[in-house]
Amino acid sequence: MSKPHIMGLLASCCLAAHMSMFQPANAQQIDSLVLESNNLGVRDLNKGDTWSAIQNFEQALRIDPSYELARKNLAIALNNHALKLRSSNVEEAIRYFHAALFQDPKNPTTRNNLDESIRKIGKDPQLFKDRLALGDKAWEEQDYKGAKVEYQIAASIETNDSVREKLKSVDEVLGVEAKSAAHSDEPAPVPKAHEKQDADWPGAAYMVQVQRAIKKAYKFSSVVPLKRAPSVVFRIQKDGSVSDVRTPHSCAVPEADEALRNAVRSAKLPPLPEGSAKFLDMEFQMNSCPTFGGAGGLLH
Repeated sequence: MSKPHIMGLLASCCLAAHMSMFQPANAQQIDSLVLESNNLGVRDLNKGDTWSAIQNFEQALRIDPSYELARKNLAIALNNHALKLRSSNVEEAIRYFHAALFQDPKNPTTRNNLDESIRKIGKDPQLFKDRLALGDKAWEEQDYKGAKVEYQIAASIETNDSVREKLKSVDEVLGVEAKSAAHSDEPAPVPKAHEKQDADWPGAAYMVQVQRAIKKAYKFSSVVPLKRAPSVVFRIQKDGSVSDVRTPHSCAVPEADEALRNAVRSAKLPPLPEGSAKFLDMEFQMNSCPTFGGAGGLLH
């Protein structure tokens, strides 16, 4: 696969730079479901729908963590989403800049955007103590990726045994999380059939239909950012009806979890494709709890 390239940088006010999109991948070079997710993300990002783009790129990486094109695209989407948030919620924007730098640590555009945001909250991005404090804050909020970004930057400013220990602790937590995800009994978003599937079953196309139907049905609004990401597990019957709907990983906000379950129950899902099993057990996981209504929070 040829190396992706950046098509150019678009400057906006306050020295913030939106990053443009990489080219979609070649369909012959990668699994069709990964390709579908990446290219949906490309489409969404080019339309300015950064939230949906993030979910689609993360879906691609959930299926194939080694797919670097999706990882670079995800970093761009996270950066651009943060810029959308910065004027109204700079703290939340910093979280997204952290997430972008975690995916692409050497990207100068995102680093500059993060530093500018740090100045907006009255801190100096060049000071060791301020970067260390930001890392500690992220750690306390269980934003371990953000903590790693800040501790790494702090360590680049000043050599310090305490920072090295903090980085070691963060890496241990992130390693456990990665190992847990890799050994999950119900990996999302790949559907699991309890009967043998026809080799030509069009799973990718069907999953996109299911994804869109649930997204359309999902409605929840909250003025408080919800930190934990929920997942919903359900069974699709042959005729498209659903049963056994549950949220094994909660948002810790009952109303948000119930809205997610109701979206699955009320979504008009298409019947299973011809040649499929009698039913499919599926899990969709959200990367963060949405804080707005309508079609907020694209599932994957």
